[in-house]
Amino acid sequence: MNAWKHKHTLYNLKFVIIVSSLVIPLSCSTVSLDKSIVFRESPPAVIGELIPIRLGVNVFEDIRTEKEKRKMSKLDDIGENLAINFSNSLEYCNVFSDVKIPYKPDDVDVILKGKIENFRWEEHTGTMRFVSLLITSLTMPLLYSQYLIWGGEMVNVSAQVGIEVYLENARTQQTIARYFETKEFYESVDMYNVRSFDFKGLKLNDLLRELSEKIIEQIFADRDKIIESVKPKV
Repeated sequence: MNAWKHKHTLYNLKFVIIVSSLVIPLSCSTVSLDKSIVFRESPPAVIGELIPIRLGVNVFEDIRTEKEKRKMSKLDDIGENLAINFSNSLEYCNVFSDVKIPYKPDDVDVILKGKIENFRWEEHTGTMRFVSLLITSLTMPLLYSQYLIWGGEMVNVSAQVGIEVYLENARTQQTIARYFETKEFYESVDMYNVRSFDFKGLKLNDLLRELSEKIIEQIFADRDKIIESVKPKV
């Protein structure tokens, strides 16, 4: 009997160690987002006819809720980084004849302004799930072994990027066009692939590239309207 109790205690100890090894990296993964990866240059593949306009780009205004800002506080200067990121995409796709950031008002024809409505990355590690698994392993080890065989859902990862961009006549300050796009990502990660999952920011970078691509496509579509809006009125 004592030998069985000793073996059972060792089994429980091994389980606690396994769970701890999974919980620790997951709980730290939210703060491990790498700024250089999130905002690295990943230009979209969009082709259109050049718009012969000089463009000035403002730092994007961050209108997210304070709660959302706190969750992403490890990534600082998001408004500036997103403006630079989008400017690089405009230059790469050859959208305007010139893109300046920063700029002098007299040196541009159109000003691009942006608002950040969403920029989040969330991981739900399911603390209660770990507790229930611990209880299951102690009381019903056979059921827990089946859970391990089929792979258990350990963490849910979600991300969202939502940005509004609008073009403004540099002389009259009248709005020419507005564009809003939002991109989302969701994935459940189980205990067998959690250590290979990207928690550094590549998924957010992908969302930014997709979002920029959609907005640039719309800007190209409005080419004639943009050119007409800055022509001097006779």
